[in-house]
Amino acid sequence: MVKFVAAGSPARAAAIDPEDELLAIDHIRVTAEDWAERLRDYQAGDSVWVSVFHQDQLRTVSIQLSEPQPSRYEILPLEQPSAQQQRNLQRWLG
Repeated sequence: MVKFVAAGSPARAAAIDPEDELLAIDHIRVTAEDWAERLRDYQAGDSVWVSVFHQDQLRTVSIQLSEPQPSRYEILPLEQPSAQQQRNLQRWLG
């Protein structure tokens, strides 16, 4: 199940929406467990066929892949933050 579609992404341009069910990439079935691994076979700029159930209708659309976007961020403290940076951190943390 598609959970999120970023604004301006190739998936958004292809009218893929959250709650669509992703079925296949280039006519090869994918599951939630293996879709990321399957995409490793491609590079940014490659075109792939993506099959989804969209509002109970089977659709297969061509998508040109973009650069992978981060799916996780990590915030690390600075070794020697300035006084302003320390105040900003305290305000942010509440």
